[in-house]
Amino acid sequence: MKYIGEVKELNLESAMSLANQGIDVFNAHDDFFNDICKKYDNTNGTDIEIKDRREYIYQNASFCQSGCIYNGMNYDLMIANCLCDSSFLQNGLENNNTNNEENTKEILNFNTLAESFLSNLLDFNINVIYCINLLFNLQILKTNIGFISMIIMLIFQIMFFLFILRKN
Repeated sequence: MKYIGEVKELNLESAMSLANQGIDVFNAHDDFFNDICKKYDNTNGTDIEIKDRREYIYQNASFCQSGCIYNGMNYDLMIANCLCDSSFLQNGLENNNTNNEENTKEILNFNTLAESFLSNLLDFNINVIYCINLLFNLQILKTNIGFISMIIMLIFQIMFFLFILRKN
């Protein structure tokens, strides 16, 4: 266990509020950062794609020493739980189990902006087809403006079609 209450680099308020939703912002293997169908309830009522979840919500922090695996957070005691293999620690082997990649900043110029635009132009989010279980969730559908407007347009199309059939 490692006390994290005095670490100023962490956004613990955000981490605690997301923990209440079942999201562990310190675990890169959490379903929230890997499952496209995992719904996110934020204050705006909008969802965030996985790439942005990893970039803006995931907090890359290493709480555990080498040879230990991060096993969750206890916000009541403000400690990080680590599972350590004593034989691994005795051997002195090094094992880094967190994602310690350095975030590199791109310099914005015309070429990077054009590449970004072109790559996003043909980037289809076809993987949402696996989220068929969310299609029949009435809580989501009744607040989805796109769904409501499509239903209204479908009703108008059927009415106009019936009107044209009746006229002929």
